[in-house]
Amino acid sequence: MRVIAGKYKERKIGLIKGVDIRPTMGKVREALFNIILHARFVTKVPEEIHFLDLFTGTGSVSIEALSRGFASVTAVDIDTRCIYANLEKMAIHDEITVISRDVVKLEESGKQYDVVFMDPPYNEKTPKYRASQITEKSFAGLHERGWLCAGSIVILEKHKKEIFKLNHHAFELIDSRRYGMSELLTFVYIGHDLPLKE
Repeated sequence: MRVIAGKYKERKIGLIKGVDIRPTMGKVREALFNIILHARFVTKVPEEIHFLDLFTGTGSVSIEALSRGFASVTAVDIDTRCIYANLEKMAIHDEITVISRDVVKLEESGKQYDVVFMDPPYNEKTPKYRASQITEKSFAGLHERGWLCAGSIVILEKHKKEIFKLNHHAFELIDSRRYGMSELLTFVYIGHDLPLKE
């Protein structure tokens, strides 16, 4: 894999042998950043965007955001070996905040993010109920732990065959697009004081 655009364009992003990661492919990464940079519902320019990458894996999306000049980039994953290896290799380990934590167990955040990318683990063998549970809990954590502000954008990557309907009043689905076996769903965060649906 390589960085697609920006300051670190064409720099290689690697995998670690033995680490089970499904990286976000180049086509989907490019589509993701086209949404962030050009869609009408994202109102900030890159230099104003505080970006959060959940289930970061290799860190390819975080590194892409840094390369494109986002204001700040934070990456979260339970296994951060791969992203740390890539940041060290590129000598940019001080430029991305990496949090080693299970995404479904987020703690209180002292910072709110404008754009969030969420790529929970999935493949053809992942039970659909399991993938949906992980995703639901991740959205709930963002809401309950103060990671978002009104108007924040959350973009979810999921398998195109997975049927996912977010059961949460605080988020509204505003866009969906398919790329190969992946689908990107875009939600806007409406507000922090809204209850979960019954």
